[in-house]
Amino acid sequence: MAFPAGPGAASEQDELDAQDPFAPGARETGYRIGVRFESRPSRRPRLAATLTGAALVIAIGLGIVGPGLQGTNVQRIDEPKPSVERAAIPTRLPALTVADAGAPDVAFPVLSGGLRWLDPRTGSMSGQSTVWGGSGWIFAGTDGTALCVCYDQPWSEDGTVQRVTIVRYDAAGHETSRDVAAELTSPSRSWDAILRDVAVAPDRGALYMAAAIRDSDGWAVSLDTIDLDRLADVDLKFSSLDLGRVAVPATGAILSEPTVRVSPDGRRIRVSVQYAPRRSIDPEAPWTEQVWLVDLQADGGPAVRQLADRATADPGRCDGEAWASNTDYVVLCRQTVGDARAPIARVEDVDGSRLEHQVGDAMGRDDLDWLVDSTAGIVYRWSRFSHALARLDVRTGDVLSRTLAGSADEIDAVQPAGAPWPNESGDRRAVWAQLLPATALGHPRFVGSRDGSILYAIGMRSTAGELLSGPLPASTGVWVFEARTLALLARWPAVA
Repeated sequence: MAFPAGPGAASEQDELDAQDPFAPGARETGYRIGVRFESRPSRRPRLAATLTGAALVIAIGLGIVGPGLQGTNVQRIDEPKPSVERAAIPTRLPALTVADAGAPDVAFPVLSGGLRWLDPRTGSMSGQSTVWGGSGWIFAGTDGTALCVCYDQPWSEDGTVQRVTIVRYDAAGHETSRDVAAELTSPSRSWDAILRDVAVAPDRGALYMAAAIRDSDGWAVSLDTIDLDRLADVDLKFSSLDLGRVAVPATGAILSEPTVRVSPDGRRIRVSVQYAPRRSIDPEAPWTEQVWLVDLQADGGPAVRQLADRATADPGRCDGEAWASNTDYVVLCRQTVGDARAPIARVEDVDGSRLEHQVGDAMGRDDLDWLVDSTAGIVYRWSRFSHALARLDVRTGDVLSRTLAGSADEIDAVQPAGAPWPNESGDRRAVWAQLLPATALGHPRFVGSRDGSILYAIGMRSTAGELLSGPLPASTGVWVFEARTLALLARWPAVA
């Protein structure tokens, strides 16, 4: 494998960064990234076990890999090119294993010491991956391609500069293009000088980047659009829309990273930030949330509407947020009720009205996982230790729930009741929403099938360990449910 040549002795660091965002640079904290690959499920249990292996199987035995940074050079994989699927979701990727029942016929990007391509038919990866200087996020398409929203931070004597570079990879792992899309600057040198989140348009034709840029008076919040089809056009590839400001009180403020989400039809974008004074007079709701709704199809161009500021609890109590339909937005949180944790879905309509729903029974520990099918307007909740499952229809407010068992012995005894597997749903494609910011990717223990008819969940239990640290978690297997009725279809035991 050929590695890129090292920098010349006479080159300046900012010149190197401008030429190659993956070139060796000054030490920076960066971000961790991940990808998720979604494949068509089968109605046969053995084949379905394989097709969900990317998010489930080895997570039972080996746990989830925490991916690192990505600028890579990989060896070619020779294989047929699949048809293109334009959907893309950023999520943390687990380590993978391949079962005996077959596998998808497309290699796809994984993060294992860098960006590689894995062939699920053989379990083999592309050649040695090298990690250089850049940082960013990987969006993986289901056709095996990948898109990196990479950024580097060249040295600046009067503030902070971050340059955004779009790098594309084909299904064989080859870099096909590299374009500098934007450059963000702040007069501040603090860790929160430039905060960002990124989402991709449903047709994968544009990237939307919410940015909060600090200055002497606070942060300026903007929505930046990167047109992926016009990266070669300097005048058209990037546009910025000013949304508003977050002022810093005299006591100082803490600002969370912004959140940007795109509705399933691509019409609306929601941008939010949360901030709190360093010394708050309200211990119950010290945070304030600012929300902007952008209508991309309004007459005369994008129209921005800022909702009224509202007090909110610690954002760390919420697990994710997304558009649950084209007009309904959900924020998924844990609410403490005595010694229990109640799973709460806050549903907000585009007109600003807001309702709260408890999605199933409260449980005694923080073990919630969520899924949102934006095509159907359904929120799913899974408690992996309590083995409790629930679904919420955000359009009607109807909640359906079930708990498999109570004690560990009862859970071990649970078996499927022989319910029939759902029929193929034709061309229906579930849109599994992006719940987490691109910079805070979680561990996928709960996933859905391509058509939205089947749910796959990892169950957990505590076991007595030999370590002084206390009980050790162990898997109870992969639990397979019919999404509409929550009927248990299959249970696949842990193999490690």
